[in-house]
Amino acid sequence: MSEEWRLQKELEAPLEWEPGCPLVIERLDSVRNETTGKLYLRASLRNVGSKDIEAAVITGKAQGEDGDCRIEFSVSPDVPCRPGNTLDAISKTIGTDEINSASLSIRTVILFDKTVWAPSGEPEPLPAQLELKLSDKAMAQRKRELIKLYNGSEEKTIASLRNKTVSDVSWWLCSCGAINSGREECWSCCAKKSKLISLQNEEDLEAMADDELSKSQEREREELERKERLRKNRPKIIGAAAGAVALVVICVLAATVFVPMGHVSAGDNARSQGNWDAAIAEYDAANGYGDSIFYSAYTKCLKAVSRQSGYMSALNGLIGLGCDLSAHVEEMIALGDACCDEGDYDGALASYQSVSDFADSNDAIVSAYRSASEALVEKDQYKYAVRVLEMVARNDDGEKLVYDTARECAQKALDQGNVDDAMSLYRTANKYGDSTDGINFCESIQKLQNAEKDFKDGKLAAAQSAFGSLPADLTFGGVNAGQRQALLSSHQEFVDMCGMYTGSNHAKVTQTSKRTGSSQWWDGDWDNAYANVTCKLTDDGTARISGEVSFYRCTNFSVISAGLKGNSDKQTFSFDTVEMPDSVDIGNGTTISISGGSFTVDYYVLEENKDMYFNYEYESSGTLSK
Repeated sequence: MSEEWRLQKELEAPLEWEPGCPLVIERLDSVRNETTGKLYLRASLRNVGSKDIEAAVITGKAQGEDGDCRIEFSVSPDVPCRPGNTLDAISKTIGTDEINSASLSIRTVILFDKTVWAPSGEPEPLPAQLELKLSDKAMAQRKRELIKLYNGSEEKTIASLRNKTVSDVSWWLCSCGAINSGREECWSCCAKKSKLISLQNEEDLEAMADDELSKSQEREREELERKERLRKNRPKIIGAAAGAVALVVICVLAATVFVPMGHVSAGDNARSQGNWDAAIAEYDAANGYGDSIFYSAYTKCLKAVSRQSGYMSALNGLIGLGCDLSAHVEEMIALGDACCDEGDYDGALASYQSVSDFADSNDAIVSAYRSASEALVEKDQYKYAVRVLEMVARNDDGEKLVYDTARECAQKALDQGNVDDAMSLYRTANKYGDSTDGINFCESIQKLQNAEKDFKDGKLAAAQSAFGSLPADLTFGGVNAGQRQALLSSHQEFVDMCGMYTGSNHAKVTQTSKRTGSSQWWDGDWDNAYANVTCKLTDDGTARISGEVSFYRCTNFSVISAGLKGNSDKQTFSFDTVEMPDSVDIGNGTTISISGGSFTVDYYVLEENKDMYFNYEYESSGTLSK
């Protein structure tokens, strides 16, 4: 740990929210600056709404052993936070020695389209997942439908299978566990609310299952009838005396056996040559003879693979036929291999998955999946490589192989800089053995990367807090936590300067008669002034201070103060410096100064020729605080 900054403790995130709020607080930490002794709260917030978020204000109360204190966060990222993404907020300095808990609420959210969300009622407990109770038949059908909805993703299917989608007026809780506000599609699993709700009605699901079973039984009945017709039309032809009968039999056989057999043979030949359309036409002309139905759908899958389009739809069509895939293991594995060769790894997994249940009775499946995993590793598709092995982990001591492969692939992903993939692989390995060391290391690297992003974005306070919670010797991607800690601490005045400032300003207009010299004025105080300041720091100590300030400026008035009018004037600024200046002229008659946690803005302009009778002075000033 750094000698200057230290993560004090992780606190429990708030369990309440204002229903419909586009932000949810997912994590809270208390962090102390060991150099200054100041204590801060850091919050991680998730955008669960449908619009980008420009800024937010959070208020609440921190509880410690020596009492409570009010706290406030202001966050305004350089790049608006997109739906589904997270952003971090750092509180003002907290005047207590320790924080044991905190109760927070979102006070204001400014959206990208300039609309503002503000609470309109009392906070309520965060919605909790509710178990979805269905009959075994309905649950099995729900699983099949979710697999289609999630394009074969087993992870998303398992996460959503046994949970209700709960809908309210301004929000809904997805079956996958994600809260959503003002949007119809889940930010986490991308499923539509209406579709998920339709898949939790037991009667409808059972009816769908019955319909699919009926169709499957009808196909089986038709197949049995075809076989029975063949059996009846295969009498032994004895003697030449039965010429007329023989002729009839030959005709029947030609129509029901020889001709369909010829179509199947022609289909096989066309398929071997890659002539997909001709093969499909021949199989369809066989009218269900033999395995022609399977091979027609199978060839459509091959066609989709070759065209790199529509494979999952074709595969679902094949599986939906209800054919006995245990008799076609080699073909389904070949489909998976073909998808791998074309780079369709989701399609490959779905193909392998379709026959993985037969691994207990077919050792070739285990060998084939191991070969497929090795091929995927060579293509740097590490997560897919491990997932293939998981399909047969129960066979031939496969769990150890999954564990070893997942850890090996995680290290390869780290070597390539893919920390998120490495984290996922270590978590998979942890299901089959102990991989907490890898998980903890990846978490530290992710914190380092987030801290470096804040540093590059000019959010030095957030960066200092994040770097301070990491070991000084942690290095990844050319970034060392200790070096960043030292650089920021040696420029503490720039760190403390960054952040959102809010408050009010005083605006004044003075009218002076050109004839008599007499003056009169109109003035007043206005809320909602703010400034947002960031600072990008270089290794040589040069800082680029940037931001924007918004304040009320009088522009119009009448002979009575009630007629005084104006507007909110927003101005941006950016300048390079090696030390904090007393004040900076940012143009357009405006100067600013930043010191001691305060931001001061002063606006002044004299218009001597506004009209022929009067001169006017426009003034605005305010000192804002974090």
